[in-house]
Amino acid sequence: MALKLLFVPWIFKHIHTLLLKRLNVKIIIGITQDPAHIEDSISRYTGEKHSLTELGPFVSRTEALDWLVFLKSRIGNLEEIHADAVKNDEAVWYGFTFEQRLEK
Repeated sequence: MALKLLFVPWIFKHIHTLLLKRLNVKIIIGITQDPAHIEDSISRYTGEKHSLTELGPFVSRTEALDWLVFLKSRIGNLEEIHADAVKNDEAVWYGFTFEQRLEK
């Protein structure tokens, strides 16, 4: 039974990765303290606005990074946008994901 429970996330990740490659899509993920940075990232990475998912606010950078690590363990074919330098230790953090259409 334990083997089945370990196998399910692994197979999901690999099926999801294969689907993304077939669709020529890469998932972009990141965290930021500035919600305007999300729109800039979509433009810079030629992302699909309709695919944007925003999460938060997270109360700390650690909480946002934990979400990022969890997502990276579940999604293949992704690219991480590294967080900006911490502007304010007490400011909240936001997580985001969007799709980037790859050239065929």
